[in-house]
Amino acid sequence: MAAATSADAKCLAPNGEFELGQYSCLAAGPNNYLARCETDQNVFSWNRIADYCPGGATRIPTAALASSCRGDGQMFPVGSYACLAVAGQGHLARCDVVLNSPSWTKMQESCSAMPSPKAAVVPPRSRWLKKALDLPRGLLNRF
Repeated sequence: MAAATSADAKCLAPNGEFELGQYSCLAAGPNNYLARCETDQNVFSWNRIADYCPGGATRIPTAALASSCRGDGQMFPVGSYACLAVAGQGHLARCDVVLNSPSWTKMQESCSAMPSPKAAVVPPRSRWLKKALDLPRGLLNRF
């Protein structure tokens, strides 16, 4: 009677073994693509993430890829907000990490609370600047 065994919990690639959730640049014919090690019904396999390998021939740390969300063709770091279109409506969402995977968390039904990209913080005026501006203003008021 043969003993039941289980396969190693790893994805195999030409450049080594990878744990669940790790990324690798794989080749399919002449094309390279970015893939993440995932499991489906206890079978470890590669899931295609992007049709290119970031950085080209040079490798980049996969931790940077794992800690960002994709939205509207851009990458957003964890903790950032974006207005995502779902079923034709904009929703305010925050990039969070859920079960070790980056994911969007819906914050509001609309994007009205999003700050304008052109909004600028105006520093409060100091007392000496206020006094310096009041003197010419007082002279103008005399005329």
